[in-house]
Amino acid sequence: KGQPWWLLAIAFLVVVIVQIAVGAVLARFDTIADEGRFVIWPTVMTMARDAWPAGTGIGSFTVIYDAYEPISDLSASWVNEAHNEFLQQLLETGLVFPVLFIGFLGWVGSRLMSLRHSRDWNYAALSWASVAAMSILMVASFVDYPLRTAALGCVFAVLCALLTPLQSLEGAGRKKRRRSAGNT
Repeated sequence: KGQPWWLLAIAFLVVVIVQIAVGAVLARFDTIADEGRFVIWPTVMTMARDAWPAGTGIGSFTVIYDAYEPISDLSASWVNEAHNEFLQQLLETGLVFPVLFIGFLGWVGSRLMSLRHSRDWNYAALSWASVAAMSILMVASFVDYPLRTAALGCVFAVLCALLTPLQSLEGAGRKKRRRSAGNT
């Protein structure tokens, strides 16, 4: 088997893109304190504490935040999201979010642990790249809500699907063929 040179090419492109984009990204973080994202988080934490363990309900953030928003934080801008996906999920779903999130992290960890025994280097590399990309989206979720956008939510779902072992899909296909062959 040859070396997967395409991975080296992709890594090179990522480094080039990051170098080009890093200035714009860092400039954005210079003004992030002015946007008020960090100002609303204490209020969201208070809301989550008050709604614990049931949560306020999915999609209820704007209604609930309007009731809790301190007069000192009122401004011309409208707060439509918490700009911290983890806080907002904790507020809206209560105990359900930490339980599901820990389960998700456990599943990802078990998939990565199973790669230790994988003989398919390309699948292992693809899985690790998927986890790296998912991690980037989750880190971005601490200061924004990327997974609430349809495009990035779909990308996240595809990255999760790439962690699914191919053997189970092939085995399911063989079982189906055997069943259909037995019925004829």
